[in-house]
Amino acid sequence: LGSYTFARELGLAYNNLPAAWWGLLAVEAAVAGRRKELAAYAGMALACKYTAAPVVVAAYLITWRGLGPRAVPTMAALTAGALAWVAPYWLRNASEGLHPLFPYAGWPEAEGIVFTYNERYGLGRDWASMLLLPWNMVVHAETTSYKFLGQVSPAGLLAIPGMALAAWSRPAARPVLAAAAVAFVGWALGPHWLRYLLPAAPL
Repeated sequence: LGSYTFARELGLAYNNLPAAWWGLLAVEAAVAGRRKELAAYAGMALACKYTAAPVVVAAYLITWRGLGPRAVPTMAALTAGALAWVAPYWLRNASEGLHPLFPYAGWPEAEGIVFTYNERYGLGRDWASMLLLPWNMVVHAETTSYKFLGQVSPAGLLAIPGMALAAWSRPAARPVLAAAAVAFVGWALGPHWLRYLLPAAPL
């Protein structure tokens, strides 16, 4: 709540905070074994913001782990249920001759248009930069440059290790800890733009 990147979303017609809320509900439903709710909330999160995908993947991994021999057909049904929320956007794009994931993909190659350059944001994408990412995104982030394009509270850097240890000590909380790790890695693979991390922030 004390982070600039979070606070700037409040009161604005942006979709990051609803995506974060639905992503959190999807993980909660996955942990509780409520599969229909998982599919609905996952679909709502994706329809709201594609950057919620790492959180949705984490929720589905939690569900997959507990399914056993019926994992494949169950996961296929859950995925179809979630994607039904996103399908109207794909159909709209198709009706206009666009890539289903436009504007994230499908720009004309001849024009050389790229939706986003991953290497532009943050402080590098080599191994050292990726290992230092949690530190860099808190200590070196700026709101007025391409260094993460935002700012988060230093309290997060101090609190997250303690929360992670507390979660690890409680077996019931470990799936959420794993989901948070998956969501963070998913974000790290894309543009290091703190606004794109917001769907995973509640985890």
